[in-house]
Amino acid sequence: MQKIIPIIICTIIGAICYRYSKQRGRNPYTWFAIGLLFGVFGLIALFVMPPLNRPRGAKKGKGPAIEPLPTIFKNNLETLDPSHTSKLWYYLDQENQQFGPMSLDALTNAWRDGKVHATTYVWNEVMENWKRFEEVLKAPLQPT
Repeated sequence: MQKIIPIIICTIIGAICYRYSKQRGRNPYTWFAIGLLFGVFGLIALFVMPPLNRPRGAKKGKGPAIEPLPTIFKNNLETLDPSHTSKLWYYLDQENQQFGPMSLDALTNAWRDGKVHATTYVWNEVMENWKRFEEVLKAPLQPT
């Protein structure tokens, strides 16, 4: 009986590792085995390691997850002329269809959705003519 209790406890810890490893983007079978063999130490190791959650649709073994575009936009947004930040924006898609007026937040969402790129033409009431988005920023956008 005394030998069965540690086995039951390690099995329970292995099951907990299995469940939480899925949420953290790790292989659940491997972590079940780690939890089974190392008990609480395996569970602690699972939570000490950073999650490996991949963006939806990303395949295993295709390299590191790509940093989302809004971070790039946000970093370069700091270089935007302050007179542009409170204005209403318009942009032209690839078929030259005009979208807007929209706030800078809505333009950020369009960037996140892939509708606006560095070469997309944008305009607001402070600007004389349409310009490529990368020209509006003081610092150029860096591709990932």
